[in-house]
Amino acid sequence: SSLKDIPIHDFKITILSELTSFDIEEYLDYIKLYVKDGKTYTNNERALKRKLSALRSMYNYFHKNKVINENPVLQVDMPKLHDKAIVRLDTDEVSELLDTIESGEGLTKKQLESHNQLKIRDLAILTLLLGTGIRISECVGLDVNDVNFNKSQIKVVRKGGYESYVYFGDEVAEALNNYLIERKGKT
Repeated sequence: SSLKDIPIHDFKITILSELTSFDIEEYLDYIKLYVKDGKTYTNNERALKRKLSALRSMYNYFHKNKVINENPVLQVDMPKLHDKAIVRLDTDEVSELLDTIESGEGLTKKQLESHNQLKIRDLAILTLLLGTGIRISECVGLDVNDVNFNKSQIKVVRKGGYESYVYFGDEVAEALNNYLIERKGKT
C-alpha cells in the first residue's frame, strides 16, 4: 500500500525529520497541476508561496520546540512572484458598466428601491475610479474638501501615507457635481 492509503493520525511527528528539501520541492512541483477524484487542480505562484509559507511555519514551530532536529524547508527557495497583468476594461465595457448602473437593469424590485436611492452616488464613485485610476482605498479616504473643481483635481492619500493630486476630466466632474447636488438636497 502507498502512503496516501494510511490515515493521517497514524503518522508520527518524526516523519517530518525524514523529509528532505528535495521532497518539499517535489511536493510543490506536484501541486502545480494534479488530478484528484477526476477533478484537475492547479496552484499558481501565489498559492505555492502560501503553501510553502505554511510548511515553513509548521517546521519552524517543531524545530524551535526541539520536536525535530532538521528543518529542510529552509533550503527551499520561495517561488518567485511575477507581476500580474493589469486587466483593463475597454471603452465599450466601461460604457456598458456605467449604463447598467444608471438603468438598474436586471435588478429585483427590492434591489431597484435601493438602486434608485444610491444610483447617483454609485455613478459618481465608479466614474471617479474609472476616470482617474485611483485605488478603492484612496477613494474611500476622500473627503469633499479633497475635491478641487477649479483645478479639476482631487487630493488622495497614496499607499505609504503620502498625499498626491490626481486630475480628472469633465465626465468625472459632472458625476461628482451631480452627487454633491443630490447630497445637499438630502441634508
